[in-house]
Amino acid sequence: MSDRPFDWSPVGLGSDPIPGDPAVVRRGGLDYQETARQIGQAAASLSAIEAGGQVSLAVDAVMARKTETMDDISRAQGRYQTTGEALVEYADALAAAQETADAALALATTARRDKETAQASKLVYLNLAADEDDEDAARRYDRLVRDFQDDIDAADATIRQAKADIDQAETSRDAAAEKAASRIQQITGSDGLNDSWWDDWGAKLTELLDKISAIAGVLALVVAFIPVIGQALAAALLVVSAVTAIASAVLKTAAAAQGETSWLNAGLSIVFAVLACTGLGALRGGFAAAKAAGGLKALAGMGPKAILAGTGRNALAAGKGLGRSVVATIRNAPAKIRGLASGCRSAAPAVESEAEIIARGVTRTQDGVVHIQLKPKKGWNQSQLDAAAQKVTDVNARGPVVTAVTPGQRAVKARSLWERAYGKIAPGSGKDVDHILDLQLGGKNEIDNLQLLDKSVNRSLGAQINNAIKRAGLPDGTIVQLVF
Repeated sequence: MSDRPFDWSPVGLGSDPIPGDPAVVRRGGLDYQETARQIGQAAASLSAIEAGGQVSLAVDAVMARKTETMDDISRAQGRYQTTGEALVEYADALAAAQETADAALALATTARRDKETAQASKLVYLNLAADEDDEDAARRYDRLVRDFQDDIDAADATIRQAKADIDQAETSRDAAAEKAASRIQQITGSDGLNDSWWDDWGAKLTELLDKISAIAGVLALVVAFIPVIGQALAAALLVVSAVTAIASAVLKTAAAAQGETSWLNAGLSIVFAVLACTGLGALRGGFAAAKAAGGLKALAGMGPKAILAGTGRNALAAGKGLGRSVVATIRNAPAKIRGLASGCRSAAPAVESEAEIIARGVTRTQDGVVHIQLKPKKGWNQSQLDAAAQKVTDVNARGPVVTAVTPGQRAVKARSLWERAYGKIAPGSGKDVDHILDLQLGGKNEIDNLQLLDKSVNRSLGAQINNAIKRAGLPDGTIVQLVF
């Protein structure tokens, strides 16, 4: 972790406005670029492969896949290279933003010290001027008072400019983070390497449907011999066999149309679905069972009546209804199920920018301090934003702040304590009695630790802190710093 300034109070901030380690981000980017280089070397080696007059099925298969494999490798190389370049570029922008912010903080720190000195001197000479009877001496004191006031005004101007410089540095950092994230999302979303719906779930689902169809067909053969209820049970099982066979056929046909599976696979699935719809699903199941038992002799004792048992029309009707439903679902579903940067066949994983990492809520510095990121609630006005920022500053000013995940029980409610000391809170004021240092951060339920705070600000920040502590599993005594 880079050595960052800790005290940002000279510019009115409770924490580092531009956290992060550019060196870590840069190393990650260079690692991605090195991987891209190695992929390029592998591609060159594959490109050099020639059949050399050899004749074999294995050689033919390799050569047939060579062009397609080369294309996939090239796209994977592009993804790693682009991701690496985006991270390195962002690292440079982050370093520049931190340099600007640090320089502004140094100026503001000096200006604040100069201002405090000038204010003290001004007060001295104001008192001297007020007590001086000699008019000339009094005028000299007045001139000195004006000079010190000029120094105070100049210090204030320096601090304002420092704040503006830091705001601009944050804007530049955010723009660089968005640019890097956009580049990564664009390459991962357009290079065709993300898994399709068939890879994600389609192949597994059709395999399951085929098994259900076959098992239902086998069971239909078995129960058909049961007196009285056998044919009814067989009919129900054949409906199940037909419905699952149709669903599998529809999915495989959609996959074949998109090049995700072969038309032979889809064609066989359609044939089995037709057989199931005409009552021959049981025959299909019977053949599967016979194959498992060691031959077709297992079917020798079965007659066609038991197999076909008047279920063709019922199965066909049910199958057509489900078929139309599945076809409609397939037509309305997106071709790609996953979002950008998800599960790639042979490509770089999605990479979070530094801004995205911070946005997750909890980060830990090298010296063990945990930063808890707090966010403003949508719809807050400027007064609420200011109150939230001041709350964070007040908490951090009491550092080191440590977590108290299991604070002691309150003997008296905070509101009761407040109203005993200061009277009733006006109805409709929109205020809560807030613990300046939260109980979950080691604060005490005492009057000196209470204040009135906007209700929305109090409850939102308190809930965010609590959720962050729980999500990260922070034990009692963890040193934390709030970031807003």
